[in-house]
Amino acid sequence: MYHANAIEVQVPIDEFIDLFLDQTKFKHWRPGFQSVELLSGEKGQYGVKSKFVYQLGKRPFEVIETVTERNFPYIFSAHYQAPNMVSDIDYQFEDFGGKRTMWGITHIYRLSGSKERWSWLRPKFYEKQDLQLMLNLKDYAENGVSILDKF
Repeated sequence: MYHANAIEVQVPIDEFIDLFLDQTKFKHWRPGFQSVELLSGEKGQYGVKSKFVYQLGKRPFEVIETVTERNFPYIFSAHYQAPNMVSDIDYQFEDFGGKRTMWGITHIYRLSGSKERWSWLRPKFYEKQDLQLMLNLKDYAENGVSILDKF
């Protein structure tokens, strides 16, 4: 499956990318984020592998991220593995001058098991999930509003 989204953020590109990469801020825009652990490689570099832990409902959910491209300020790409899901995401950034950044996501994913069945029942679920994540970071970057304040 494939989808793409893009939004404009009223923050300079350098500031936005710094926020996007700051793991201490993930809890403010990534729902359920608990922790990140470096598994191999050098933090912030091509090829680095990390384990992200999220709390979804009552159970933890782990995702392994491998950085496949890092060409700032334009692109950050990664391969993700989780139970019943493998995905590749390209995050694109474009400087619109001054305090404007265009942020795009291209997401290709392969599902199996219960996630595959779920995708047939709700085909737009993952696309909406990505868009909500983008809106969370936009709101945090522009207004300082954390998702932690919303619940």
